[in-house]
Amino acid sequence: MPLSAATFGDFTYTDNGTAVTITGVVSGTSGAVTIPPIINGMPVTGIGPQSSFALITSVTIPASVTTIKSFGLAGGTKITSISVDPQNPNYSSQDGVLFNKLKTVLIQFPAGVIGSYIIPTNVLSIGDWAFWYSGLTDVIIPPSVTNLGMQSFYHCSGLTSITMPSSVTSVGSNAFQNCNRLTNATFHGNAPTMGGSVFWNCASGFTVYYFNTATGFTSPTWNGYPSVVQNTNFRYTDTGTSITITGRITWPDGIVDIPPTINGKPVTSIGTNAFADCRVLTSVTIPSSVTSIGLVAFFNCSGLTSITIPSGVISIGSRAFCLCTGLTNATIPSSVISIGDQVFSGCTSLTNAIFNGNAPTMGTNVFSSVASGFTVKYHSGATGFTSPTWNGYPAVNVDLMRIIVVSDCV
Repeated sequence: MPLSAATFGDFTYTDNGTAVTITGVVSGTSGAVTIPPIINGMPVTGIGPQSSFALITSVTIPASVTTIKSFGLAGGTKITSISVDPQNPNYSSQDGVLFNKLKTVLIQFPAGVIGSYIIPTNVLSIGDWAFWYSGLTDVIIPPSVTNLGMQSFYHCSGLTSITMPSSVTSVGSNAFQNCNRLTNATFHGNAPTMGGSVFWNCASGFTVYYFNTATGFTSPTWNGYPSVVQNTNFRYTDTGTSITITGRITWPDGIVDIPPTINGKPVTSIGTNAFADCRVLTSVTIPSSVTSIGLVAFFNCSGLTSITIPSGVISIGSRAFCLCTGLTNATIPSSVISIGDQVFSGCTSLTNAIFNGNAPTMGTNVFSSVASGFTVKYHSGATGFTSPTWNGYPAVNVDLMRIIVVSDCV
C-alpha cells in the first residue's frame, strides 16, 4: 500500500496502512515535544530519514519506535535532550544522549548542547551524523570505541583538537569536515582505515600527530594532511640532565601514566600548573623518578579520584591538589619532607591522609575545608606527630589502633 503524508498534532508523518513513521514537526513548532505511541490507531514505529526538528529543544521517544533512520534527529540543531521510554526494545538514553539499547552505539548527541562531553566507556561505535552540527567544544573518546561513522562530527565548529584512542580502527567519510577550528588530531594507535575528506575544511594549519611506534602513518603528510611524529604525549622542559613535565598534549581518557624517562633522561619533576583545571583527569600515576610536585600542579582537577605519590617525592608545592574534590584519601610517602600551603585545601571528599614517615614541614591550611571527620594517620616510631590532634587536625596512630582492635577481639 503506498505511503500517505499527513499531520497529527505537532507532527508530520507517513503511514503504510499498518504503521506510522514520523517525518518531523509541523512548521513553526518549537520547544519540547513527545512523540505519540499511536496515531489514528496505528503504532508509531519509525523516525526519519532526514526528519525535520529545526526548532525543537527536546524530544521524547515512545517504546513503540523500533527504527530511527539515518539522520533521523540530526537536523534538530536546537535539541538539548533526547529521552527514550525505558520499555523501548531497541533504544535508550543517558544524560539526554540517544544510544542503542545496550548503549554500545552512540546514535545521536543533542546538537544544542554546548560544552564538553565524555563518551561513556561502554560505547563501541559512534554512529553516522552522531554529533552533526553539535555545540561541542571538547569531546573525550574512550579506548572502547573502534569506529567513527560518516560525518559523525560534521561541522562541530567549537572543536579545536581531537584525540583518537588506539582502539579506533576506522573513521568514516567526512567525519570532521567543516570543523573549522580544529587545529589537530592526535592518533594514539596505528593508522585506522580512513574514508574520504575526513578532515576537509578544518582550521588553517591543521596537523595530524602520531607516535613513533605507530604503523600506517607517513610524514610530512598522511592522507593529504600535514603530519608530525612525536615521541611523547607530554609537554616538558629539558635541563640537559633531567625532565620536568609541564602538561599534556592530548587527553584520550581520564587516566595519566607519566613515564619515568623521556629521550633517555629521568623525569624528576611535575611542574607548576602542569595539569591544573584538567577536570577530565580521573587517575594519575607518577614514576618513582619524580622528586618534586610543583605549585598548583593538579589544582582543581575535580574528577581526580586516585593518585599514587611515589616514595621518591621530597616536596609537594602549595595548592598542588587544592580543590580536587573527588579525592577520598591521600598517602604521603616517607620521603616527603615538605608540604606547601593549602595542598589539599577544598578536597571536600578527603576523609584521611596517611603519613608513612616522619612528620614533614607543613605549610598553612594544608587540609582546610576537607570532608567532615577527616583524620591524619601516622605510624608507630614516626616523629613529629601528636595525638589526638596534630597541626589542628584529628590524628591517630594507625598501628596503635590495630593493637586496640586486636585486643578487643581477644
